[in-house]
Order: sequence, then structure tokens, then C-alpha cells
Amino acid sequence: MQEQSPYKKNDDFVQRNIADTCVVLPIGKEVEAVRYIYNLNDTSSEVLRLFGEGKSKEEVVQELNEKYDIPEETHLDQEVDDCLDQLVQLKLLTK
Repeated sequence: MQEQSPYKKNDDFVQRNIADTCVVLPIGKEVEAVRYIYNLNDTSSEVLRLFGEGKSKEEVVQELNEKYDIPEETHLDQEVDDCLDQLVQLKLLTK
């Protein structure tokens, strides 16, 4: 049994696909505090979505590996950690 993720999507933002681009928009109280609309690449968009669904880091790595057929020598664990750090820093994910 996989452990539950300690991260969840920040409900003050919505993730939308517009013209093949993933954007994250502030809503609610964050509209005034945030002056940016975030444009995410495909991988970051997937990481945000998967953690937002409550997936564990191991599940996220596995799903990314399957979807993108990533070579074994790629340090996907570290790349997911780096992406996760950025999403938390932007407050798109919370603990």
C-alpha cells in the first residue's frame, strides 16, 4: 500500500489548459496577493495534478515514468523533488 502524499493543491489556485498550455490562476483571496499567472510545462503540470490527487511521490514518479518512457539513468526522483520544491515555493502545493 502506497503512503498518502503530505501535499495537496492550494484551493486558492485553479489549473486550466488553454490552447495546449497549462496555466495556474489565482482565485479567491490569492487574487490580490499574487500578481502572476503561472505557465507550467507538461511535466510540472502533471506533477501538480498528481500530487493534487493525493498521490505519493513514488506514485508520481511511477506515473511520469510510464507516461513519458523516461530512461532509467535519468534521476527522476531528484527532478520530481526539484519540481515539488518549486510548486511549494510558489504556494501552488501546500503541506
